[in-house]
Amino acid sequence: MRRLILSCALFGLSCLLPATAATLTPAENKLVGQYAVTTQRELATGLQLGKDGRFAWSLAYGNMDQYVAGTWQVKGRQVVLTAAAPEPLKMRLAQLEEVTPEWLPKAGRWVVLIHGVGRVELPPLEIVFLAASGASATAATNRRGEAVVQMPPEQAWTGVKVRRGGSADPWLTLPVPKPVAERRLAVLGIANLQALLPPLFTTLALDIEDGNLAPAGGSQLSGMVYRRSGAQPAR
Repeated sequence: MRRLILSCALFGLSCLLPATAATLTPAENKLVGQYAVTTQRELATGLQLGKDGRFAWSLAYGNMDQYVAGTWQVKGRQVVLTAAAPEPLKMRLAQLEEVTPEWLPKAGRWVVLIHGVGRVELPPLEIVFLAASGASATAATNRRGEAVVQMPPEQAWTGVKVRRGGSADPWLTLPVPKPVAERRLAVLGIANLQALLPPLFTTLALDIEDGNLAPAGGSQLSGMVYRRSGAQPAR
């Protein structure tokens, strides 16, 4: 079941990559295909090398799921994976009827809560709270995905701006309707959670060994061997 989920994840991720016009060398053409590690218990990790010079990589271990996509090429006796830049955050404001909060902030406190991420520990998001008067306040989300600011009770909350913490990303601006503002709690959902999670690697070199791929020494993945789908481990 783990392998089936992994294969589906790789296929879905590769379909989301932007099209490229890469021309592969004969050596690269021989390596096109899907690979997996089949000798690690409770771990599923796979790699798809596409004919268009793109790759999709996935790893599932315990509660951790990682996906990385980008471009690949052969350099000497190695396949080098280069991760694509993360896509812009896609978020939306949950409607009142979608989420029933267990508590509401006291007067003078505005709260943003990131919803629907399960047990994933999120990197901080920078949140700017916007008031009708033009005033604003900024806070970063904590490990629970909460950002809290103090605002005078007479201020009216009208919107939020969001971006990855510590980044120069463009701001994502979302309006806060009056019914949400009056309860002083805005619940945001992330449509593309993977764009927020830091990738396990930005570049990864894999040694080519008899048609299989082994992460080079020094990598967090060293010691594994990615075998082409259908290939049996050497005995």
